[in-house]
This record gives sequence, C-alpha cells and structure tokens, in this order.
Amino acid sequence: MVWIHIVGGGVAGLSLASELSKHPILPGTVVVSDPNINARDDRTYSFWSDRDCSNFLPGTSQYSKWVVSAKNRSVTQTGTNWHYYRISGRAFFEKCKKVIERHPQCFLNNEAVVSKPSAKYVFDSRPPAPDRFRAYQSFVGIEFKCEHNFAMDIALLMTNMRTEDSGLYFEYMLPITDTSLLIESTYFGAMPGDMKNLEKNSLEWIKNNNLTGQVIRKEQAHIPMGLRPSTNDDWGIPIGARGGMTRASSGYGFMNMRSWAKITAKKLTSGQPITRYRPPLLETWMDLQLIKIIQKKPQHLPKIFLDMAQKTKGDDFASFLTKARPLNALQVITSAPAKPFLKSIIQMIQEK
Repeated sequence: MVWIHIVGGGVAGLSLASELSKHPILPGTVVVSDPNINARDDRTYSFWSDRDCSNFLPGTSQYSKWVVSAKNRSVTQTGTNWHYYRISGRAFFEKCKKVIERHPQCFLNNEAVVSKPSAKYVFDSRPPAPDRFRAYQSFVGIEFKCEHNFAMDIALLMTNMRTEDSGLYFEYMLPITDTSLLIESTYFGAMPGDMKNLEKNSLEWIKNNNLTGQVIRKEQAHIPMGLRPSTNDDWGIPIGARGGMTRASSGYGFMNMRSWAKITAKKLTSGQPITRYRPPLLETWMDLQLIKIIQKKPQHLPKIFLDMAQKTKGDDFASFLTKARPLNALQVITSAPAKPFLKSIIQMIQEK
C-alpha cells in the first residue's frame, strides 16, 4: 500500500515530496500524481522573504523596491530586510524533480486521478471549484523579449490601479533580464475576470511603453481570494490553494507552502498526527474584511492600497502581505482608510 499519495504537482505537493525525499528511509512509498507533471512553463512564482533567496534557483530575480500607483499618485517602497523574488515554474519543478526522483521510494507520475487514491495519507491539491471562491484574482501574464530601460531592482507591483466592471484592475511588471520582462494585467472582483480583456490590457501596456520584441510565453489563472467551506469533496487533507494556503487578500502562498511542507514532513516521518492547515485567526479576519470591500466597495481599493504603502515601511508592508502578525497587522490597519474597514467591522457585528 502507498504510504502517501499527493494529488497535484503544485508548490505544496512538490515541496512536501521534496522534504520527504531528504529522509533516506521512509515508512512506505510516496507518489505525486499530476496529468501535466512536466508542463511547468505556464507559471511564475513570486514572493517576499526576509531571508536571502537570490541563489534559491538559477535565474532567480530579486527586487529591493516595489511601486504602487493609481492615476497621478505613486508610492515606491524599499525593503531593508525584506525583498521581492521571482522564480520560474520550470526551474522550481526541475529542482524538486531532481530531489524526488533520486529517492527509491518516491515517484512522480504523469497521470490523472479520478477518484480518491488508496493510501495511508492523501494530500489533495486539485484546484478548488469556482463556486467556492469568495472573490477572484484573475490575471493574464506575458513574458516579453525586448530591449528595455527598466531598473532591474524595482518591481512594478500594483500600477495604474483603477476600478472598472465592479472590480479593481492593475498592471504588474517584473524585469527578468536586460532583454526580457513579465507583464501581467490583474483583476480583483466578486466574479472571474475576462481573460481576453486582461490579455488586451497586457498587450496595450507593452505598446504604450514603446516596446518591440517577441512574446516568449503566456500564463493565466483565476486564483481564489478566500474559499467558502468545503462541501466534503476533499480527498484526504486539502493543501495548496484548495487548503487555504494562499493568502486570501493577496494570493501569495509560495513561502507559506514551503514552510508547511518542512513541518509536515517532520511530523509524518516521526509518526505525529497530521491535521489540515488552518491560517491564523487574525489573518483570516483581516482578509475577510478586504474581501468584503472587493465584493461591495471596490472603488475604495486604490486608496486603501496606496495609503497602506504610503504610511508603512517596506518591510512591514511585505511582511503583512506574506503573513499577518499582530504588530504589523496593527500598523497596516491604522495606515489604511478607516471608513471602509469600520463599515465592514460594523456589518460583521450586525451579522452575529
């Protein structure tokens, strides 16, 4: 019998298998199943970290500054201990694959799983059903080969923020090399964004910045901004976005999943009980307040994000969007416009 079966080869599943592969002898076999196990050129992973991750993978990009802007207002933050990083999905997969495949008890299977596998532990990272999304983060990204003059250490994080179609739109750009960059048009809203419109926005950004070159690849996704409770359709323990490991207010989850994988691998190999991931209560509460604003008052979002960036230090802003801690959460709350949050809090009290 299989000891551990991981359904889905995303960050959480590959990270867990990689951590387990570091143990010479395991209680049984570990299987990772994914119908497109080798297709990893369609994604980019970005994250903040207060540790030096510049050598985490070949081609890792590091940014010490990030920009938030809307109309005629722009804020540039600088990280002191925290930096922003970009890695390619392909590079991450190849690193995990190398570790996993050299262990005689670990296997990467290119296969679709249509029912719950038979194993002592099943970890389920299938994409959650859209009807469980509280709100949507939709994006279309284009990696573009071109000559450009953008500073290599600055990430255009949320630029040209504007509200249209009952949601928030913005552009996100990361220079990768002197001759390539990633531009993404992103939408936050109660309904999924229109992918054709988002792709059009990305192409218009390229045109408006007078860039000429070649499209290397495209990536797109709908990411849940918070999940409604599961209707018992999980196979075992839900992980990844399905398990609530991506931050509901921002979509960031890479470092959280990596940390979870290390802890869980130690528990599994030492026979400790395994329970499903639960985000901190403070983080959940704060994210729910922002989701309510996305759902009902998205026109407030540009000012909220700009005020947060204007009134907090870069390290506090990065730390908060990665994982809310009491001190930086308080700093961010007090820096944001009070009215939208107070309305949300009053509504929450009335609902109880």
